[in-house]
Amino acid sequence: MKLGVVTSPEEVRMMVGVLDAYCHHAGIVSRAEREDVAAIILTHYQSGIETEDELMLVLLNNAFRRTG
Repeated sequence: MKLGVVTSPEEVRMMVGVLDAYCHHAGIVSRAEREDVAAIILTHYQSGIETEDELMLVLLNNAFRRTG
């Protein structure tokens, strides 16, 4: 997905699935934290990381770096 391109319902559903799976895995329940994760997912998606597996891997790798 390139900037300025409308996202399809299927793409949105996929990103929501990644958001839900990651937040469940990480124990994230607050709306503010979920919104932060959603913004990260969208940023990576717009940069060309477009599959569920790739997005989850990026999230997990970033979480590992934050926690050491």
